Amino acid sequence: MTSKCLTDLNSLPSTPPFPEGFGSNGMDLNLSDNYLSSSALAGSHFVHSTQWRTSLVKLQLQENSISNLDWMKDTAFPNIQILNLSNNRLTELNPIASACPSLRHLALTSNPLPRDASLVLSPIRLLENLNTLDCTACPVASHPEYGTFVIKHLASVKVCHPICLITCINGNILFSLSTRFWMGSRSRTGE
Repeated sequence: MTSKCLTDLNSLPSTPPFPEGFGSNGMDLNLSDNYLSSSALAGSHFVHSTQWRTSLVKLQLQENSISNLDWMKDTAFPNIQILNLSNNRLTELNPIASACPSLRHLALTSNPLPRDASLVLSPIRLLENLNTLDCTACPVASHPEYGTFVIKHLASVKVCHPICLITCINGNILFSLSTRFWMGSRSRTGE
């Protein structure tokens, strides 16, 4: 579903529209580039319907007016692997870990996430499957401890930047630079 002028999701069907003969897994819901707010999401079918929540593997919510993730509270999206929340108004990330336990790729580009890396990114360290975190153009990415925090909590990390590559081996940074795009495998060794 894509539209460029949605302010609510009343037009979204109460159950996912799967073609006959196709399974109910693997849905990509694209709600990007709209005017959706956190309250509009809280009242939507895809948040309240178990069929919607379990069928989604990719949720694209970039370029909206989402200010918080309260709409995810007491809800589980057990199969979401890719979540794009770029270009919204997010200032915190609770309850992302409990709502999206299978999350592998998280895009948060251009959100006003405060510079307090440990406070803002604490929920992310609970995402055991997270491979990619993109905080490009977020205030949190300019915090001096941002890189250290991410490397500490994402033990096996490669940091990509258009000009250089920063690698962490056994917790040691081989080269440091203010970067904003983090990729890599996460291993849960020695927190």
